[in-house]
Parts: sequence; C-alpha cells; structure tokens
Amino acid sequence: MIKVNRYSDEDKEIWNEFNKKSKNYLFMFDRNYMDYHRDRFIDTKKQLRKKLGDSGLHIEYIGYFNFFLFFPAAVLKLLSKLTRSSLSYDVGNGYKDTFVNKLLYKIFRVEGKFINKGVRFPFGISVIAVCSCE
Repeated sequence: MIKVNRYSDEDKEIWNEFNKKSKNYLFMFDRNYMDYHRDRFIDTKKQLRKKLGDSGLHIEYIGYFNFFLFFPAAVLKLLSKLTRSSLSYDVGNGYKDTFVNKLLYKIFRVEGKFINKGVRFPFGISVIAVCSCE
C-alpha cells in the first residue's frame, strides 16, 4: 500500500535522509536547496493565473514549458556557481544553422507536441499561458 503525505517543515530531516539514500539522488531535491530558493519562485504559475483571471481573460491553458531543458540549465547554473564563472555558449552570433540552435529547435518542437497532446509537465524553466477574451 502506498500512502501520500503532504510535505511539512517537520519532515525535513526524514525527507533529506530518504533523498540521500535513494538510488537517483538529486541535490535539487534536498530540502536545504529547495528552501533556499523558496522565496524566489513562490507560485509563479498561481500568480500568473490570478493576474490573467483578474484581467478578464479566459485561460485556455496554463502550465510549464522548457521541462526538458530544466535539468541541463540547473547543472550549468550549479557549475557556474561552483567555478565562480559564467558558463555560456555562443550559439553562433545569430546564425540559424548552428548545432545548438537546431538542437534547441527540436527540443522545443517535441515539447510543444507533448503539450498539444495534453501532457502537463510538473515543472519547467518557463510558465506558458494561452488565453482568450470572453
């Protein structure tokens, strides 16, 4: 039997111990890391939904985008902090035929197909909304 408990701050040590012992440990799931960033990313999807609703727009879809790029972006961010340098990649001074641009295009296209089929990603780099006037 599986039981799902809502996380509370009292569960922090239990959560972190479980995460450390898990086969697929990720530092991003450590509560110290998550809590450190908590105030930077407070319900942005919820806030956008409220602002769009308050403006009188009808929300057709709201969700996360750039799901597949979340982990590579997080790794680059971590590496730049660890090395105290800015890790960036020159995508070719605007040329459309660079390898990175082609790869990003394919990633965005695949992710768009998932969204069009109704897949809802649990997180991503961006929040996307499609609205209509009522």
